[in-house]
Amino acid sequence: MPEIFLFLGIIFFGYRQFLAYKEQKLLLIMFSSILFFSIVAQINIADFSSILKSFKELLYIPIIYWASRIKNRDKVLKHLVLIGCIALVINLGFYITNFSQENTIWSGAESLSSGMSNRAFDLSTLKLVQLPGLAHGIWGSYCVLIFIVACSLYSNKKINLTLFLTVVFLFSVNMVISVSREALLILSLILFSYLWMPQRKNIYKFVIIFCTVGLIAGVWLYGESLPIVQKLVYTANSVSADGTEGNIQLRLNTWAAYFQFIGENLQYFFAGLGLSPDNFYNHVKYFSEGQIVSVPESALVYMQAYGGLLSSISIVILFWIAYKQINTRSEYKLIKYFFLGILVTNLFSSVSMFSDLLYAHLCLVYGLVVLNNAFYEKGNTYIG
Repeated sequence: MPEIFLFLGIIFFGYRQFLAYKEQKLLLIMFSSILFFSIVAQINIADFSSILKSFKELLYIPIIYWASRIKNRDKVLKHLVLIGCIALVINLGFYITNFSQENTIWSGAESLSSGMSNRAFDLSTLKLVQLPGLAHGIWGSYCVLIFIVACSLYSNKKINLTLFLTVVFLFSVNMVISVSREALLILSLILFSYLWMPQRKNIYKFVIIFCTVGLIAGVWLYGESLPIVQKLVYTANSVSADGTEGNIQLRLNTWAAYFQFIGENLQYFFAGLGLSPDNFYNHVKYFSEGQIVSVPESALVYMQAYGGLLSSISIVILFWIAYKQINTRSEYKLIKYFFLGILVTNLFSSVSMFSDLLYAHLCLVYGLVVLNNAFYEKGNTYIG
């Protein structure tokens, strides 16, 4: 449904909304390349969904343009936080409804604590259904984003204390029931980066102390029953016993197999395989002695594998430009550290940043906190 509105918006506003900023042009190059190779890949495997998914990634690019031209930026950010609170409450409702004493990370916690990011409305039954696959990493990163936006707004007196404390509470509970190591890593990177930030504000100190004490107390009292603790203990035990962990080893095997594949098929260093997990797996599986997955879970490898050299070069340039822009233009410095955290985690553990939920929000927040300022400085007229 959101894609339909995006498509109509593109028709109404025209093609220029794709090309207003350097960041948009790079995204357009990246996903146009993937779309092209997805079409070419139909020769090897009939997977029309890869074409649709590639095209859908293009539809989100104008969000950056629209966000940069919104007049009341902080009001939109506040609404983003309010919607985030509703999403966090809904996720708690799902979790409580499906909770049982046997509900550990082995019996469904990964899918239970994923918000609406892995659910869809089935028109035939008029019911919410759970989609195949796990989305806890995507959901966890979204929770961190909402939390950081709320911290930034409150520190600049854009939201009141009641809303801020509500976000802190809902975020803390959702993090505890999550099994997202990605979200925990992003949050850790933000906090460590904050320690190096000059002229730290007292509110940040309060938030850090509150979250740290709350986490320690929760682990002390209910450690064995908390999904996030169960996941961390499992990871630590696996690394201690085997030197690695199952999901991590799968990623390493997949990357190694892919690089061996392009080493023996140099044409695929320049050309991509298209956005088809089946096509990727069919080409790479013969180059690994261990088990692999059908998705290269690294943003850089993802772009190289699906879109070829042009896409991988574009994403490196995009990361560099985005970091410089956020560092110099955004008054919300914590959001800068969030983007840094999502960059680091997506280079080594996932590609959640290009999932529908997170990709749309990243485009929106980036347009609001970075390019909105740039647009204002040029003396242009806002919309909305």
